[in-house]
Amino acid sequence: MSPSTYAPAVRSKVAPRAKSGVIMFIATFALVAVAGVHAEAPAANSPTGRGDNYYAAGNRIEITTPMTADVIVAGRQIDIGQPVAGDILAAGWRVAVTGRAEDDVRIAAGEVTVDAPVVGDLTLPIVTRGQHALLLLAGVLTLALLRSLLGGLVVFASLLFGLGALILSASQAYKHASLPASA
Repeated sequence: MSPSTYAPAVRSKVAPRAKSGVIMFIATFALVAVAGVHAEAPAANSPTGRGDNYYAAGNRIEITTPMTADVIVAGRQIDIGQPVAGDILAAGWRVAVTGRAEDDVRIAAGEVTVDAPVVGDLTLPIVTRGQHALLLLAGVLTLALLRSLLGGLVVFASLLFGLGALILSASQAYKHASLPASA
């Protein structure tokens, strides 16, 4: 018999969680790659085809031309002043929609202004105490799940960033409340 037949088994020193994470990453990457290969761009001269989606991120984003597809934007101040044929997904500090929205509008922002007709669904930020309580419960459950999957260090970092954001939000709210009202 050859010596390779009796070679001792080599054990991996990688933790099972890390292995499963790497396997999930590779599987996700493969699925995205396959989906990208089979995806087909709409014909440029097709009158019924919608245009490409618009993605943007920045400090100030202003949409000044009509959009024929979905608009996905994130920024400090977002102004959508022209009609949008597709969905609108916007996240920022101040979001203003003054152009007609032909499909669903989803907004997450500190200040929201919608001064135009919306044909589809309109989803705005959480405003009631009950919604805040449900969001808090969802966050706690998510942190518990993350702790069981990734360990305590991730949860500690998440809590640290969350508390920092809470302190920043409270200090800005206090500054806004202490400013005198203009006449």
